[in-house]
Amino acid sequence: MKPGNIQTQIEKEKISQLIKETIDGGLRQRVIDEVLDVWEVIAPRIREIAEWALVELREALKGLVPDEYLNEPLSKLPNDLVYFLAMGMERAVNKAFELAVLGVGEKVEMTLNNFLRMPEVLESASLPEEVKKALNEWWAMYREQFTFPAGVFLLNDGGIRVCVAYNTARLFAICAEECIRRGKEEVSCRERCKDYLAAVGYGAGLARKQLQEVLDSRGIKHSNVDLELGGIKYACVDIEKR
Repeated sequence: MKPGNIQTQIEKEKISQLIKETIDGGLRQRVIDEVLDVWEVIAPRIREIAEWALVELREALKGLVPDEYLNEPLSKLPNDLVYFLAMGMERAVNKAFELAVLGVGEKVEMTLNNFLRMPEVLESASLPEEVKKALNEWWAMYREQFTFPAGVFLLNDGGIRVCVAYNTARLFAICAEECIRRGKEEVSCRERCKDYLAAVGYGAGLARKQLQEVLDSRGIKHSNVDLELGGIKYACVDIEKR
């Protein structure tokens, strides 16, 4: 590992540890306690809604389903609803912190690897004019179609590496949580979210292909590069120094 990479890794670990200590040092539990205090206020109303739904369900099924099939399962409905919602609120707090940490990690990863966002790159006076025109043309199309972070790494030989980036860990966590929230099994959600990430990767590749087409139309030499730094994948195009 190069000295610069070692320093970058140390900085990332320090930031990650600081975030973890702040959250686990009582902040997470205080938020959970506050949320559950609010829950105690609204739980009776939730129970009322569940009991009303129970009456409606019994009435709708009256004469259609024997009572012995209904009594025990339906009598549990109010308690189950209150219990699962309470557990879900605690899980929601934990998941929100998890996504926040992943989001911070994404910003840290990009910053420490000298990833310059595209608007900043396009304002640079150091870019060759023909390259800047090509990037502006691509960026105009890109903003209409994609939401990935896009930017540039500055290369040691004076060239630039234009990349489309996506945080695989964060996107998978969001996908899985939404899938499970909709009542799907965790195993099937994992498979669904693998397919989702594959689709995201395809989208990033499509954005890169559009950039290549713009560069080709202007006779600008380039080559493909795929990177993964931390949990972030980059679909990149290296543009040679002109």
